[in-house]
Formats: sequence, C-alpha cells, structure tokens
Amino acid sequence: MLGATALWLDPRSLHVFAEGPRYEGAAFPLPDVVIPRSGGLTSDDELELLRALELLGAHVVDSPDAVALCRDKLAIRAALHSSGVMTPTTIPLEALTSENEAETVAAGLGGFPVVVKPSRGMRGEGVKLVQSAVELVRVPAAPTPLGKLLAQRYLPSQFDLRVIVVGGEPLGAVRRHAGPGDFRANLELGGRAECVPLPDDVAALAVAASRSVGADVAAVDMLPDVQGWQVIEVNSAPGFAGFEEVTGVNVAAAIVSAALEGVRR
Repeated sequence: MLGATALWLDPRSLHVFAEGPRYEGAAFPLPDVVIPRSGGLTSDDELELLRALELLGAHVVDSPDAVALCRDKLAIRAALHSSGVMTPTTIPLEALTSENEAETVAAGLGGFPVVVKPSRGMRGEGVKLVQSAVELVRVPAAPTPLGKLLAQRYLPSQFDLRVIVVGGEPLGAVRRHAGPGDFRANLELGGRAECVPLPDDVAALAVAASRSVGADVAAVDMLPDVQGWQVIEVNSAPGFAGFEEVTGVNVAAAIVSAALEGVRR
C-alpha cells in the first residue's frame, strides 16, 4: 500500500532487545513505521514495547505517550481542559455509603441521570446510565478489569458526532444514533451512522482535541450542549469500517500516508 509493505504482528510474540527486535524467537528487522491498533485496551506491556521500538528509531503512530493518554479517560479530560476544549465534568467514582452521598455526587455533575464508565475500554464497554441515588450507591467503586470507574455529567442527545483526524486533518464527520433501548451510539452496539457535513468550527474543535492529547490518528467524539460542542472521547486507534462505509473516505490509506510522511520528516 502506497509503496510500503505491511505486516501484521502479534505484540505477544514480539520482543525488543538492544540488538534489535525478535519475532517468534527469530531476528526481525526494525520496521520504519509501527501503527498500534489496541487503542484503549493497550496493556502496559504493549506500551513498553512501543516505547522500545520508538527508542530504536521506529516511527510509532500514535506515539506511546499519546496511546497511554488516550486509554485513560480521566487523563484525557485533564488534557482537553488544559487546552481549552470543553468536556463534560468527570470524576473518579468513590465508594458511596448512603443515598445522600450519591445525591451530592450527582448534584456536582448536573443531577441524575449520570454516566458511569470505566477509565479504560473501547466501543462503549462497561458504560452505564445511572438514573437514581439508589442505583448509584449500588455501583461497586472497586477497580474493574478496565480500570477505575468514573462518573460523568450526562448530556442528553439523540446522537453523537464522530470526527476522524489524521495528521492534523479532519477526514469527515458521521452522526451516530443509538440503537433501540440504548443511549450509547457505538456502531458495535447497534448504533446507526450517517455522513453529515463538517462545519469549520467542529473541524477546528476535533483538530484541537487530537492535538491536546498528541495524537496523529484519533477519533474525536462529541455531543451538543447549550454551551457548545462537548468532547466526550478521544480515541487512539479507532475502528473506522463504519466511518468508511458511510463517508466513502479511505481512512486506512490516510493513516498510512500520514505515517510515511512522518518517516520522511
């Protein structure tokens, strides 16, 4: 593709030494470009692997630092906030012992319902809409396999907007509608996507959000609010099959082109 030879590698079989990488026990040439695809599910071991490849001279897209930031939803909010990008109030969900405590937490988030989500994860996994203090008290605050639970202000909307940004350029926008009986608009959960025009202000917001986390490849998800668009997620290594289907944009080619341009730079 685009003059490059692509290989899919299982990170569990790739090991990096000072002398160079080894794959399935055999010496392996250092790739010019590494495009990690684990996104929010990237493990600590995979991050160390990406950092080792980068130190040896491979161009990693997204960078290990960007991948690490994008897999932590609380850290993403801090990065967005520091860059002036509006994002819903999000706090760690501590163990609650009474409905009064739950009411206080919800009041700080704009009232019920509130969104409860794990600090890591992809495709809406583990994300719930909590409707009452009784329900919130019952949410276990212990860390899950996807990290610590977070509570987030709920922004009621019939849709969200996803913009994919590659190399600082927005490729287009899709409006995603939740499936029946769900509030999550993820296509993997039965959501429906449609291509929509990309206004200049939304494009600029998506680029600013991707830059705030240092991502060369990012899907920026946002919701409308009375104060303006609020960025709810910045996803490293996003899935893009549904985006390509409705927009006609070749996202894979854009990612490879941006990665090769990074090597040339």
